[in-house]
Amino acid sequence: MGWINNLLANLFGRQPKPNTTPEYPDALPSAYPPRTANTQAEDLDRKVKPWLIGQLKERGNIPFSWESGGDEALLSISGSPAWDSEDPILRHYEDLEWHIVVTLDIPDAGEFRMTGNGEIYLDASAVRIKYSSVLKEVVDYDEEKDMEIFGEDEELDSGDTILFKLS
Repeated sequence: MGWINNLLANLFGRQPKPNTTPEYPDALPSAYPPRTANTQAEDLDRKVKPWLIGQLKERGNIPFSWESGGDEALLSISGSPAWDSEDPILRHYEDLEWHIVVTLDIPDAGEFRMTGNGEIYLDASAVRIKYSSVLKEVVDYDEEKDMEIFGEDEELDSGDTILFKLS
């Protein structure tokens, strides 16, 4: 398309207007800045880590669960405020949810469904998460019933991993 603009500019002696339309005009600006590994680590160390340690000491182990697939990963932590809440503590839960999704590498592709659960707990040297999950592959779609058809095989996963070390 650049050569067409150049041709028109040469023929009519004017410069073409630069394309100022955003690439995704329907996208809304994020309420939060983009999260990178560095900003996430800084947020956890500065804000979320001390808050979470306090919560674990006060409440004990904190259960969580997730459903993923269909191009999203939805993680829910017990005791978190509603997603539309004005409670400032909601940001801590959102950062913690994101960190768990990244730590457990919970995928969000549409070709499968995964469910899982676990708990966050404190030991002498770290905040840890114990978890288990079931993954089912989507092999077809029944349009009449508006339902996904899953394969017979399930992939089970479980583990106990460090969310972050205590300093």
